[in-house]
Order: sequence, then C-alpha cells, then structure tokens
Amino acid sequence: MIEKKPKVIAFITGTSGAGKSVLVPLLKKRLPNFEVHDFDEVGVPEDVDLSWRLKTTNYWLEIAKKNLANAKSTIISGSTVPDEILASPECDSSLKIYFGLLKINKSTIQERLMKRGWTQESIDAYKIWQPQLITAVEKQKNHRIIDGEQEKENIVEDIVHWLQS
Repeated sequence: MIEKKPKVIAFITGTSGAGKSVLVPLLKKRLPNFEVHDFDEVGVPEDVDLSWRLKTTNYWLEIAKKNLANAKSTIISGSTVPDEILASPECDSSLKIYFGLLKINKSTIQERLMKRGWTQESIDAYKIWQPQLITAVEKQKNHRIIDGEQEKENIVEDIVHWLQS
C-alpha cells in the first residue's frame, strides 16, 4: 500500500518585488490540490506594522490548520518572517511547515521597486531585508532558496518539485 504524503503548510517569502504575487495564480493552476493564497489578499493598511503582520500571520495559520483538518495543503505567498510564523499562538510543533524564499538580485529589486514608485532612498534602505530573510529561512528544517531570476514557469516547477518530493 502506498502511503500518502502528509499535508503541509508552505510559506513562500521574499522581498517586495521578488515576484511572489505573480506566482499565486500559477501555483493555483499547477497545484489544484493545494489552497494557495497571497498573504496580502486580506487587505493591507497604509500603516503596516508588526501588529498587523502578526495578526495576519495568525489568520493565515488558522486557515491552513482548517485546511489540514480537511486533508488539504496550503501555500501562503508573501513577505513573511519564519520566526514570526513559528512564534504565532496558532503554530504548534505538530505542524509541518515549509519555508521557501524567492531570491532575486539587487538590481532586479531596484528595477521592480522603481517601477512601483519607490524612492531611491527607500530602495537602498530596503535592500538589507533580503539577506536577513535568507538567514531566517535557512535556519528552518524544511526550507528552500528559490532562484527568482528564472522564468516564472521554472520557478513554479521548482516549488512544485520541492513540495511534492
């Protein structure tokens, strides 16, 4: 008898401009047995702070746990921090959580954030975020650093392979 793979919760993180939101519809299409969400789809206030991030993290973990109870895996794509997820009151050691990071180079970050109207000063201050995220993700047991410079279809295949292996 073939044993089914346990259901998982996967967080795909990365800096603003990494391409996380672009992947959501592609992952939904490629992984119909997963529930796939953009972290920000619940709405983002103008004054985003730690309190909002933690509240939203709790919300998504509640959804993911309900999905697990119904034998369904969940992917949440957004700028999330593993330590914040693991510290959530909704998180417990029985959950199998995967952490993926969409890594892009500094010039790609620069180009994409400039197109969004970010100032050079804001972009320069923000560039330190990716190395911090990489360190946080690499500390996790079930992690993957994903080359965000690939074609988006290849990124999706990389994520599919990682989550189904």
